[in-house]
Amino acid sequence: MSILETLHLRMAGDDLNAIVDLVRRAAGVPGGLQSVAIYRHSKIEGDLLIHLVGDDPKREDVPSELGLGLASLLRGQGLVEHSVWVRAEPCAGGNQAVVQKENRP
Repeated sequence: MSILETLHLRMAGDDLNAIVDLVRRAAGVPGGLQSVAIYRHSKIEGDLLIHLVGDDPKREDVPSELGLGLASLLRGQGLVEHSVWVRAEPCAGGNQAVVQKENRP
């Protein structure tokens, strides 16, 4: 079961580089995770998004220790939204449980 954990930080201030370095150091040993990725918003200066990807059938919808630690660390910097997503598996008939939708202006 593939699990995506997201942490979205919205901060006031412009010290985003220091926060990115802090997250990279904290996520240095991903313990059971397949990948850790850090994204900056293309237009909003103080927005940061962290993706933690894992594949642990025992975890299901429980946040990882790293995710909980990062959320706690980042709350001192601004507003944090922390969520866990579980990959939708195909339905019995072979149809995908999730349908991608195009965003059109």
